[in-house]
Amino acid sequence: MDRNEIPRSSSPAAELDRRNLDEDVAGALRQGILTGDLKPGERLTELDLAARWRVSQGTIRAALRTLQFEGLVEVRPRRGTFVTKLDEADVIEIYSLRDTLESLASRHAAERITDKDRRTLERVLRAMRSAVEAGNRKRMLELDFEFHRTIVEISGHKRLMEMWSRLAVQTRLFLTMTDQFHHDLDGLLSIHEPLAEAILAGKAEKAFRLASHHSQRDGTRLAAALANAEDKGQQA
Repeated sequence: MDRNEIPRSSSPAAELDRRNLDEDVAGALRQGILTGDLKPGERLTELDLAARWRVSQGTIRAALRTLQFEGLVEVRPRRGTFVTKLDEADVIEIYSLRDTLESLASRHAAERITDKDRRTLERVLRAMRSAVEAGNRKRMLELDFEFHRTIVEISGHKRLMEMWSRLAVQTRLFLTMTDQFHHDLDGLLSIHEPLAEAILAGKAEKAFRLASHHSQRDGTRLAAALANAEDKGQQA
């Protein structure tokens, strides 16, 4: 992909819903970052993006503000806007905060789960098993995120849901970046099944314990990989 190019919509820009144009462009840019089409550290200029998407610079500016709020882009004074490049400290903060929120959500979910909630969580779990059987890595990544979102929703903890939602896009980025550590999808499934079973059985403290370190292994491996890459870059 050329520098600063954003993923092209399947429909011409003229066909985008003008009422939601800012969100459409933000969504396209977000997808480009999460899939790696837009690289960490890449500079994003309003003028180039507006020309490529055939929209105003104001629309691009609004979309970039959304992504900045989500932590996917950063503004560097007098330099411009860049795709966020996570470092070791960023990763540690993301996974530790995520596990803190999701462990609390898992406890609440196990304590208050209803029959309807059980069917919803079981449906996600079945879909994950099907994705593993089909070897569909992309689908498994999507379901991994849906699995945790479902647990948070089942918890019924409104303020927790609000905080988790603010971290949601960075969680998706974390899942994308740690996918490299899961060559075996069966292993990825085995991490989620015990947590789901604890919640389904109403075992609140077990669910809390499992969720409290759910992301730790991947997080520490990713943090170490980024630190190693940074050291090599400084030595080069």
